[in-house]
Amino acid sequence: MWPVVWQFEVFGKSLTIHAFGTFIVAAFLAAVFYVQRRANRELGVDKDRVFNLGFGLLVLGILAGRLLYALFKYDDFVARPGSVVYIWEGGLVLYGALIAGLVFLAWYLPRHPDLGGFAFLDVLATGTALGLFVGRWASLLSGEAFGVLSEGFPLALRFPYHPGCVAPHADPAQPGTAPPLHPTQVYLILLGLLLFILLLVYRRRRPMSGRPFALFLMVYAVGRFAIEFVRADWRSEGLETIRAWMLEAGGSPRLPDPSGLFV
Repeated sequence: MWPVVWQFEVFGKSLTIHAFGTFIVAAFLAAVFYVQRRANRELGVDKDRVFNLGFGLLVLGILAGRLLYALFKYDDFVARPGSVVYIWEGGLVLYGALIAGLVFLAWYLPRHPDLGGFAFLDVLATGTALGLFVGRWASLLSGEAFGVLSEGFPLALRFPYHPGCVAPHADPAQPGTAPPLHPTQVYLILLGLLLFILLLVYRRRRPMSGRPFALFLMVYAVGRFAIEFVRADWRSEGLETIRAWMLEAGGSPRLPDPSGLFV
C-alpha cells in the first residue's frame, strides 16, 4: 500500500514520515477537536481542559498498550529489558489502551463532577468512534491487522511489494504472488464510521446520559468479535495458511517482520 508518506533530507540526514504514525496523530486530533467542540457547547467544559485530558489519555494509552504488548512478548523483553520503552520499534495493543483509559476515567470523572459524568462519556465515545475511523486508515496503508486468506472473495486485498509493508505481500521478483486477504482493515474502518454515525443519530434523540457510551462499548465489542474471525494473526493458524499459499504460488514463504503490529 503506502506505508511511507514522505522521505526527505535535512542537513544531510534522511527523515521518513510513516503513514501509520501520521494517521494515528490525525485520529487523535480529529477525536479531541470533536470532543472539545461538543463538550464546550453541550456541557460548558473549557476546550483547553478537554485537550489536556485527551492528551493525558493518549499518553496513558500508549504506555498501557505497550505494557500489554510486552506481556504478550514476554520472552523477547526478558532478553532485552530496556527495549520495553522502545515504542518506535512498534508494538502496541489497543485493548490495553482502552482498558487503562476506562479505569482512569472511572477514577477521574467522579472527582470532577463539573465535567458532566456520563454526559461527558457520551461525547467522548462519539469522538473516539471518529478517531477509530480516521486512525484505522493507518492499518490499511501500513498493511497491519491483515485478514486471512480469501481465495475467490471479490473484495480481497492483495498487497504489492514494499519493504515497509507489515502484511504478507508479493515477492518482488514475482508481482502476481501476493496472497488474496480478507480486507479486515476496511472492516475496521467501516466499524468506526458506523459507530460514529450511529452515535450521532442516537444522541439526537436525547437519550439518558450514559446510554450512548454503553452503545459504543457494545457495538464495538460485537464488531471486533466478528472481525476477529477473518483476521490473521502472527500467533494464529491463519498465518500458516497464507504461508502455504505463497509457497504454492511460487513466491517466497518469508513474511515481513511483525514488530510494528498494532492490535
